[in-house]
Amino acid sequence: MIFIKEESKEKNIYDFSTKNVVYQHNTTKIIDVAKNIIKTNHRRQPIIKKNLISKNVVGIITAMDILDAFLRGVSFDKKIEEIMIRDFIFCYKDDSVKEIIKKFQYSRRGGFPVFDKKNNLVGIITENDIISIIDEDGLKNKIKFFMTKKPFFVKTEKIIDSVKNLVNAKYRKLPIVDSNIIRGIVTDRICLKEIIEGNDLNRLNTEVCIKDIAYVEPDDDVMAAIEIMEKNKIGGLPVIENNKLVGIITERDIIDKIKVT
Repeated sequence: MIFIKEESKEKNIYDFSTKNVVYQHNTTKIIDVAKNIIKTNHRRQPIIKKNLISKNVVGIITAMDILDAFLRGVSFDKKIEEIMIRDFIFCYKDDSVKEIIKKFQYSRRGGFPVFDKKNNLVGIITENDIISIIDEDGLKNKIKFFMTKKPFFVKTEKIIDSVKNLVNAKYRKLPIVDSNIIRGIVTDRICLKEIIEGNDLNRLNTEVCIKDIAYVEPDDDVMAAIEIMEKNKIGGLPVIENNKLVGIITERDIIDKIKVT
């Protein structure tokens, strides 16, 4: 079982949130938002209504939402408000850490906008922020007790098919596995970049995937996985044993094991 640091338990979530939030206006074109996601590497961005003094959030957009719009044939010249998620989860800056951890565990979301009492956007809290306040003693457990076993993967296939698999599976990244050997990682942002650059989506996913793969083994400590994820600025790692993919360990897998007391 994992616990959060004692000194963090009674603090408000605002203390750990990212304050300098990357956001978009509702009238911005989909193509421009997509380019910004690639440029900033912020896959989740709140949407603010343009020409208002207040920073009231009217929606959320993610890289996955844009991929889904692409598959549905939505023109990227349309406004982002036409595809943004309007029914989104948020939190207030004075919410407790305990409340937010429960919200992460129940909602299966990767992050929430943080509001003040006037519903103005003042921050964003992500799974990575929660990982940073976990008590290190619990992270000495082995990865095999936390990882997702028999993870979903794709084979060598066309990029367009990887886009479809990412959207249908609702995963941010998927291992590419052939003959039981992992050949690379394909992500939502890699596919989004290929789309906005107008590249041929009938090429193989192995041409654009991440080939220099960071990974862990089942008997490594969870702390080792967190350190690698932080170093590489990623939210998950394949778990390899005897050169074969046996699992995936993500920030969500770790947060799900936090005991809120």
